[in-house]
Amino acid sequence: MLIFLGGVHGVGKTSMCEGIPEKFGLKVISASAIIRAERAHPSSDSRTAVLNVGGNQGLLIAGVQRLVTDAPGNYLLDGHFALRTLAGNIEEIGADVFHSIGVGGLICFVDEPAAIAQRLTTRDREMHDVDAISQLQSAEQSSAESVSRTLALPLKVVQAFDERAFEQSLRDFVDVSVEDK
Repeated sequence: MLIFLGGVHGVGKTSMCEGIPEKFGLKVISASAIIRAERAHPSSDSRTAVLNVGGNQGLLIAGVQRLVTDAPGNYLLDGHFALRTLAGNIEEIGADVFHSIGVGGLICFVDEPAAIAQRLTTRDREMHDVDAISQLQSAEQSSAESVSRTLALPLKVVQAFDERAFEQSLRDFVDVSVEDK
């Protein structure tokens, strides 16, 4: 089982993945770490913008396919449903990418854009535009809903830092996975 966890930079995906997924037998993997591992050299991209979204998704597909072949198991993949390019445009990740990596369930974290901006400012020590975060978060959620409809995958939209809702979402996906076997 591969569950995809998406949301904008700074929404709290990494923080929420500390300890909770392991309770459900899930190994947490980061889409950006897989992409970096698939590259011949380290990324020079900024922390929150991407030079080549399409090329990165090809690397992600190859990396996830290699991972699940080499180390079968249940995974929670931390990534994005939409990304801001270095040119400032928002690019949604196509349903074909989620299909190619074998995603069985989707979770999208959301939060107040001002709260996300504050976390990013604290983390990165630079100011972040609340409107830009709001636009990207809307695109993330819209893309998540589109992927869910297109691939007939269950989607859980979870308020960031709501541990109970996150745990229930994981439980629902893991229970369905066990029932399918």
